[in-house]
Amino acid sequence: MVKKLSLTACFLAFFLCSHGYGSEYRQNLIQEIEDTFAEDILSSNQVSKKRKFYLKYPHKFEAGPAKLFLFHTDPELTLKTILGEVNYLKVNKHYISELIEALRNTFRRYAFEWLNSNLNTSLILKNIILINNDKAILIVERNARVVPDLDLKLFISRTDIGWKVYDFGFWEFRYTKMKRGLYLRFLKKDDIEGLINHLEEKNYNFFKK
Repeated sequence: MVKKLSLTACFLAFFLCSHGYGSEYRQNLIQEIEDTFAEDILSSNQVSKKRKFYLKYPHKFEAGPAKLFLFHTDPELTLKTILGEVNYLKVNKHYISELIEALRNTFRRYAFEWLNSNLNTSLILKNIILINNDKAILIVERNARVVPDLDLKLFISRTDIGWKVYDFGFWEFRYTKMKRGLYLRFLKKDDIEGLINHLEEKNYNFFKK
């Protein structure tokens, strides 16, 4: 009995100190994530300070902060999370490509909507919560006068080309959950083209202003 307990204890110790669970590895992972998004945090502060400049020269915003923001997003994983793996695989690959592009342009619209707002919100990275070796949550403090305690949660995933944001929200509200009903309604009607048109129309109406 003692021998069995000893073997169990040794296995548990090895498991906790292994590559995925060692404290040093976790610290390195947190540092890697922090370094990845450090420029985004800095960029948010610059936008807050230079909002009038970027509003006057939107192409500068497009080539700078917006481009950086889009580089660190993963619209394909966002789409998978919204639809669910089973539903995602049911959709024709051609439509998947169009949906991903529509979502990417939607994220671009969100960046410009933030620029056009009067919140002057700068961001501060408050905490990094590791879910596992490939998933984590960034807790970001929004330095704004309106609801100052409302921290933003950014759900990130490690991809072949680095860490990417695929979901976001406040409290228990998540973007992908809030959008799921809309997407699935189109899917149940077998009207993926309608969903693509819906997304593209919203983006077009915003950018044509």
